[in-house]
Amino acid sequence: MGGHSDRSRAVTPEAAYWQRLRLDRRSSLCVGLALISVVACAVAWSMVLVKGSVPRTNLGYWALLVPLIAWTSALVRFSPWAVRLLPTAAIAAPIAALLTVRYGVEFWIAAVLSVCGGVASLAAWRGSMVQREGPRRG
Repeated sequence: MGGHSDRSRAVTPEAAYWQRLRLDRRSSLCVGLALISVVACAVAWSMVLVKGSVPRTNLGYWALLVPLIAWTSALVRFSPWAVRLLPTAAIAAPIAALLTVRYGVEFWIAAVLSVCGGVASLAAWRGSMVQREGPRRG
């Protein structure tokens, strides 16, 4: 008789999925490592695009960063569209980062981070909840 009905205690399938997803370490690890890979690649390419110019006035810089910000913020929420792109990004980002090494030694750091993050993300993807059950519903 605490004023709460049994109905307010019912757990929706969406809430139950989120609870399990929050506890799935492989899914979180996979996302975190993919973010490292993609951000390292983006940093390398932004250095290539911005070289000698002011970042705020460089259209290539914004064309690279705006989609990246949208995807990363959606990915940390396990949005369906972002999760579907995760394996592709974990493969494409290291390849794109490796293309920057011809611009100088400093780009090797980003390339190594991107390759390691991408490979480790794909390893964590296998057997993770988001791979087994897919992205959240809705």
